[in-house]
Amino acid sequence: WISLVVIFLLGWLSVFLIFQFVDISRDMLANEFEQLDQDAAMLALTMRNQTFTTLMQVITNFGNWYAFLGVFVILSYTIYKQRGHIKSPLISVAIITGASVVMYILKEGFDRERPTLDTLVNASLSSFPSGHSMISVVFYGFVIFYIWQVSRSLFFQVSSTTFFIVLITLICWSRIYLGAHFASDVLAGIVAGVGWLSTSLLIYLVIKLIRKKEQELVG
Repeated sequence: WISLVVIFLLGWLSVFLIFQFVDISRDMLANEFEQLDQDAAMLALTMRNQTFTTLMQVITNFGNWYAFLGVFVILSYTIYKQRGHIKSPLISVAIITGASVVMYILKEGFDRERPTLDTLVNASLSSFPSGHSMISVVFYGFVIFYIWQVSRSLFFQVSSTTFFIVLITLICWSRIYLGAHFASDVLAGIVAGVGWLSTSLLIYLVIKLIRKKEQELVG
């Protein structure tokens, strides 16, 4: 029954976040986030110094594909050593691929221009939603989910969750700090990321539950 409760909550969360993203998108198109974007940009400018800029440039790279690849390789190796297969890490590839396609479609659809003032990084594609934010939430969120699935250590579960949540937060802030995105882009990326992750986990758990029931019937 616990699995059914989790599936219900993920289903509710998925639907809720779809509507939230629609609301954010509508407000962005109506320039309702103009004040938020300006305030966040000003805060970023007041925080800028050489040391913090270097740190943000390093952290933002953890939202790139090569960082995901590194974590994926480590995760796959660890799981293979423990269980003799890499089925679950491969699921993350499918989830990330789907999220990347959705992100590209959204960016092309909204076609929002990126910030042009005080930009410290070069970025391609359009601005809305933030790809770094969305994909980081999806990938590292799945890592958190998987750690809770396989680890027996509460300390490791909690500490890993805290670490990855902090990392996601810093990646999201780095996109504003470096002038790559407006705050509303990042907000939309987070909502879209959590929405895609919850939908993907919903499908994953439903399939897993069906297969378990089938095995029980066969057994």
